[in-house]
Amino acid sequence: MAAGDTLTKEFGLTSARWQILGAVWDEERTVSGIGRFMGLTRQSVQRTVSRLEADGFVLLKDNPEHARARLVFLTDKGKETLEQISTKQAAWISEVTDGMEPANIRIATGIMRGFAGRLQEHDGILK
Repeated sequence: MAAGDTLTKEFGLTSARWQILGAVWDEERTVSGIGRFMGLTRQSVQRTVSRLEADGFVLLKDNPEHARARLVFLTDKGKETLEQISTKQAAWISEVTDGMEPANIRIATGIMRGFAGRLQEHDGILK
C-alpha cells in the first residue's frame, strides 16, 4: 500500500483511490458491484467514489438496469491518469525485478497468489 501511495501521490491519489479507478478501467460498475469485485463494503466504496467524482476522475450515470444504482465510469482525466500510473508502475516493477530470474519471479508470484487466496478463504475466522 505504501508503494502504491508513493506511485500515485503526484496524481492526487492514494492506493485505495487508484484501486477503485482500476475496478472501472475496462467496465462500468455500480458502487455495490465495485465492492463485490474488490471485497469492500459498499459504504467505503461510496465514500471513495464521491471523492473521485469531486476531483473529476469518475462520473456517475444512470443505470438502465437499476433506477437507484448508478454506474461509475472513468472520465478522460481518470483514463489518462490510470495510463500514466501504469507506465510509472511498469518502470518501477522493472527496476525492482532487475537481475532477478524470470522463473523465480513466476514462482514468487504464484506463492503470493496462493497465499492471498488462502487469506480470503479464512477471512471470517478473526471476526
